[in-house]
Amino acid sequence: ADEWAFVISGTCFTTLMDSNGLISNNVVNPGGIWYFPKNQPHGVTAGHDHCEAILFFNSPQAIPDNDFGISQLISRFSTKEIVDNYLVNDSTAEMLQLNLQSLGTSPILLSQLPTSEIPDEAYSQNEYPSPNNPTWPFLSQNSAKRYPSGTTVQQVFNNTFSFSSNMCGEYDVIQPNSVRELHWHNNGDEMQYVLAGLVLNTVVSIGGQSVSSTLGKVSV
Repeated sequence: ADEWAFVISGTCFTTLMDSNGLISNNVVNPGGIWYFPKNQPHGVTAGHDHCEAILFFNSPQAIPDNDFGISQLISRFSTKEIVDNYLVNDSTAEMLQLNLQSLGTSPILLSQLPTSEIPDEAYSQNEYPSPNNPTWPFLSQNSAKRYPSGTTVQQVFNNTFSFSSNMCGEYDVIQPNSVRELHWHNNGDEMQYVLAGLVLNTVVSIGGQSVSSTLGKVSV
């Protein structure tokens, strides 16, 4: 399954190994998102404070009971054993060992982490992002739709975050006694996560029947 995450607080340092075995790193601040394609090893390192993020997967079977430590497995093989059993040459085997071992121990040293958040302007300057490690400073884009009630709705689709080909998201701030307008999706399901407050959620069926439920903080 693909992984899509929204950072609530703290600074997150993401690590991703692409299909060619290359490792790239990136920085995601609060309000930012990251996207990890399926079958690509990845990890997240917290800054000096912490990192709090909500992770979403596009498959109900995305979270295994136990993680498979491929970096630990490869680190037990010699270069010759990798060449003999995985049909690769010496240089490829050495690169695989080096990259997987680095991924397992995190290539970002905690002593090198910045003590404060990375400014969002850095994204436009290409100072931190890697094109092989897709992230997006979601909430700093100031593209929210504002309603007269004060409610704001900010969306991210693949026309702005092109790496996320099969997942998208929305951040809503609904004012007291206000509503998020009635809507529906004909090409995908929707899952909601409440960060704060109480919300009355109503679903209307095709036949006109409705079901309402109250959701509190950290409810889905």
